[in-house]
Amino acid sequence: YGCKDSNPDVVYRHAVRNVLNGLNLAYLLLTEPRWVGKYDDSPETDPGFQMPLRNLEMFRKEYSGVMIGAGGFTPSSSYAAMSGDGSKDEYDALAFGRWFISNPDLPERLKSFHEWKANGGADASQPPPPLNRYERDTFYTQDAEGYIDYPSLEFDQQTPTDNSNKLDYEGMVLG
Repeated sequence: YGCKDSNPDVVYRHAVRNVLNGLNLAYLLLTEPRWVGKYDDSPETDPGFQMPLRNLEMFRKEYSGVMIGAGGFTPSSSYAAMSGDGSKDEYDALAFGRWFISNPDLPERLKSFHEWKANGGADASQPPPPLNRYERDTFYTQDAEGYIDYPSLEFDQQTPTDNSNKLDYEGMVLG
């Protein structure tokens, strides 16, 4: 937001290591810089969903407390950010925005994906449920559309649907 520095990585590393570590914070929330605005309406073409976890790699070894990551996580990248061996190379928790709006049962969907992925993703007959595609145009409006009209897993299991027009990409709905 207008703040410039000739070497921001050094400045932020110093702040995290030498200042924030000493403040006994409940958690440190880091937003991964993976949002690409001009593609935001299209998960299929948004390169942000494919960008690496920059802040995790940069700050996990610098910060000793609870660290929460946010910004452009998909089921697949959330698995990568959380599925370590308990070492310091993972986030302690993740925050979601866009996908939570269109998936009121997002924790259940992510849990299913993580379990499937942990088992090697080999069971093609029982893939995890994909995410509902969000519609950015309905975010933060005065109407119910876009907030209470996305299907839940419970509803999906009770109502037969034709998903032939949807392609699954690592847990995301495409199309």
